[in-house]
Amino acid sequence: MRDDAVRDDAVRDDAVRDDSVRKDRVRKDTVRDENVPQDASSRDSIRGGEVMEKIVGLCKRRGFIFPSAEIYGGFRSTYDYGPLGVNLLRNVKNAWWEEMVQRRADVVGLDAAVLSPPRLWEASGHLANFTDPLVDCLGCHARWRLDKIDGVCPKCGSDQFTEPRAFNLMFKTHAGPVEDDGAVAYLRPETAQGMFVNFANVLQTTRKKPPFGIAQIGKSFRNEITPQNFVFRTREFEQMEMEYFVPPKEADEWFNYWLDERFRWYLGLGIREDELRLRHHERDELSRCGVAVLPLSKARELERASSTYECTDSDVSTSMYCLSLISRATSIRLRESLSAVVAESE
Repeated sequence: MRDDAVRDDAVRDDAVRDDSVRKDRVRKDTVRDENVPQDASSRDSIRGGEVMEKIVGLCKRRGFIFPSAEIYGGFRSTYDYGPLGVNLLRNVKNAWWEEMVQRRADVVGLDAAVLSPPRLWEASGHLANFTDPLVDCLGCHARWRLDKIDGVCPKCGSDQFTEPRAFNLMFKTHAGPVEDDGAVAYLRPETAQGMFVNFANVLQTTRKKPPFGIAQIGKSFRNEITPQNFVFRTREFEQMEMEYFVPPKEADEWFNYWLDERFRWYLGLGIREDELRLRHHERDELSRCGVAVLPLSKARELERASSTYECTDSDVSTSMYCLSLISRATSIRLRESLSAVVAESE
């Protein structure tokens, strides 16, 4: 009887505690609702932020993604994949690699170095042009990308800022025991350059002829001014990328082919078609060497709290442009090599 009474008391205590927690949540939700601005865009933004908070919390509780170095106070925009998350991440990469490389005779793989010399990024234009406009808020001294704040500080509401200045997004380090100018190196901000600088090696060793592709999966690093939205925009991230080299006159045909192929792949992962959309980049959104880019995006409200997923890159003109830059910097005639192989294949 004594044990039954103890259990009954424990059940009542749990019920009282659960009711108290429920009432507290209702009170907080009521206060939050009273403070919600009336315009639709503000309400959508707040709802998107709440959805993202729930996703972040769920990922941590279930062992998918943990904030990096959390026991030391954390480190902004860095995350560690937990027991479930690392399996999910590996499964996605394996599925992409199998589809893009292993099942195709026209695509080969590559795993290029993460550290690169300054000359590589000088030739590609990254040292001079891979920048974002940085401003400091004069009210709270927070730093922002000028093109992302609409003239108002998201933190304090001030409209007073310093003059914008160019901020290079590449991580700079030193290789070797002496930290001088001769030891400068950079963490790569993209995987594409590794494929371009190895183009001649791949061409000679595989005897491939256009159309053919070079694929790579690996880490890239960008020193973002304002990283945000959980793992959707971080300073350290993984890319799955393929550069496909085609005869110029077949560029449109292959662009449309890969557009359909990549869309089909996302559907094959179980994503519903009504949750995906294709959107052409506007001219001012293209990279300086881009010709046609079509990102694949989540179409529902969650998109407001996440990001845009790039599905496929540009056609042969991008590759030809990048190969031309490397050729001028190294005297290795990469573009001419591609053109000669194209002519031979015709």
